[in-house]
Amino acid sequence: MIIQWLCHTRNTDNFINIKKCMTNGGYSLIFQEDKEEIHRLLTLNPNAAIIIDINEGEENYQYCESLSILHPQAFIILAGEEVDLNVMKALRCGAKDILSTSSNEGKIVEVINRVEKAFQIKGSQNRKNGRIITACSTKGGVGKTTLIVNLATVLAKQNYQVAVLDLNLQFGDVSLYYDIKPKKTIYEWVKEEYDAPMKDLSKFMSKHSSGVDILPAPIRPEFSEAILDEHIHELIKQCKETYDYILIDTPPYLTEHTLTSLEKSNDILLMTFMDIATLKNNKIYIETLEALSLKEKVKVILNREYKVRGIQPGTVEKILELPVFARIPNKEKHITTSINEGKPLTITNPKSSFSKSILKLASNLSGNQVQKASKKQLQPR
Repeated sequence: MIIQWLCHTRNTDNFINIKKCMTNGGYSLIFQEDKEEIHRLLTLNPNAAIIIDINEGEENYQYCESLSILHPQAFIILAGEEVDLNVMKALRCGAKDILSTSSNEGKIVEVINRVEKAFQIKGSQNRKNGRIITACSTKGGVGKTTLIVNLATVLAKQNYQVAVLDLNLQFGDVSLYYDIKPKKTIYEWVKEEYDAPMKDLSKFMSKHSSGVDILPAPIRPEFSEAILDEHIHELIKQCKETYDYILIDTPPYLTEHTLTSLEKSNDILLMTFMDIATLKNNKIYIETLEALSLKEKVKVILNREYKVRGIQPGTVEKILELPVFARIPNKEKHITTSINEGKPLTITNPKSSFSKSILKLASNLSGNQVQKASKKQLQPR
């Protein structure tokens, strides 16, 4: 969790000692006199500590009180000359700590540690244990990305916090399906954030109007070489603590990264068609997962279901030795249009048989009855 440190004062010289100590500890203290700007900053990042200079008069006690009401998440520290610090008055105004501007480094560090501990406790109370759903197959073009994108959209519209991780690291298209031109990808996260002492994944997530957060694949295939298995472990760990659902798209072959996501998954959605070649390869895929003790997580998704001479859904189950968990109707024309427009079909046509099948799948996965959303509700904000 990144804690933002602010200081409201007109006399920054009084806080040079505090700022120096914080800089030495790797913290950045932002001086800000404008109360409107402080309000804006606290609205953007409620995980903030703000030091208020009480040497400037009674009005800053009143400001402390109003700030504690408007931004209860903020950790407010009243600072001034030691003789002016009134603990009871500070508490009544909503402050959570006091600090003398003449404090030595040890005292300043004590206050910083108390702030850190307070936010750690809050973070642990708010920490999620997200459900991980990974789509996979042995063949490209079977609808993994389409499924992930539309399933994520439906779950997000039920007020779940949803992330999509594009782990098709060489040729991932999740951002394309959402019509997003990402400024940052998993590659930038690895290079800029992975080794940072205080990690903030949110800076690298692309926000879609449906409410889904996306971490896109690298923009160049060669960048995938920089992404190691340890990065995927840490990425999934961070996402689990932040999101209700983490949906992962994978390439049509087994990689070390794919195996990691499958091992971490609660549900493995194995996409298949009703043709013998796809079924044969998926059978081998299932046998591989069984050898890794992952078969019990597998849920077979029969995509583009249509009548095929000699093959019925029952035939699929017999070959794969697993029941079909969900059937997705053949709406290839509509799906192609959806992809070209960069708009999930569950947004543009929520009443279609395809969208209804995704709603049903979401309900079965979540264990809750996912309500059908109207087209108006699903339209991008």
